[in-house]
Amino acid sequence: MSDGLGLALATTFPMITQRALFAPSQIAGLQVWLDAADLSTITESGGAVSQVDDKSGNLNHATQGDGARQPLTGTQTIGGRNALEFLADQLIVPNNTNDDMDIFIVARIINAANSNGQWWGNSGLYDAEEGGGTADFGSSVQDAGQLGFGFGPGVAGGDSTAKTAGSVLGVDSLFNLTRESIAQDLRQIRVDGVLEFNGTTGDRRNTRNSIRRTIGSIQTNGNYMLEMRVGEVLVYDRILTAEERTKVEEYANEKWGVA
Repeated sequence: MSDGLGLALATTFPMITQRALFAPSQIAGLQVWLDAADLSTITESGGAVSQVDDKSGNLNHATQGDGARQPLTGTQTIGGRNALEFLADQLIVPNNTNDDMDIFIVARIINAANSNGQWWGNSGLYDAEEGGGTADFGSSVQDAGQLGFGFGPGVAGGDSTAKTAGSVLGVDSLFNLTRESIAQDLRQIRVDGVLEFNGTTGDRRNTRNSIRRTIGSIQTNGNYMLEMRVGEVLVYDRILTAEERTKVEEYANEKWGVA
């Protein structure tokens, strides 16, 4: 560039820096990554979803072959992005964790149809399917709308259910369920990054033998179904550090407007 007198003038431009995009797979231990906003991962017919591909690379796809129990796509959103609509529906995922786990679910829970005070007798968000067998676990909505997280050792009267302080109904949220079994016997529930429960189950319970995992119900027998919208599901096979957990929460906030 010249000033008209034959002198060259230096042209400078402001430097623009771009923050590197975070992906959940950058954190070690990701076993399941279901993303309703990524339409390329959804197999559907007339809006009824038969499969959501697992983006973790582990092929833990969520499936539903029963047309009467398939969630819908293209009908609801969370934060302006596509979300799956569960009315009386469920998705089934292969067993993907053993004793330790950190589960993140972006969802809006609309209504719960069942309530008996225990995690296994209420409308389910996420469940390790055992059908009344050995040690299993699940998360469900309780009688006053709280989110419960419990374990069953496979013996009568041995179940243990923790609950959030208040109702979780009707709000787009990031639900985080943490369980460490062998070393600390730890159980935690977080909603939008806020620790709602922090305690122990009282014994060591493994879930390595669970048949499958279900989203939207407790067990796969058509009972305890939850009405909700689901945007994303992340399942890690270990307990995340505080720094890693913050990254996931920030990711969910930027993408879905939660946490």
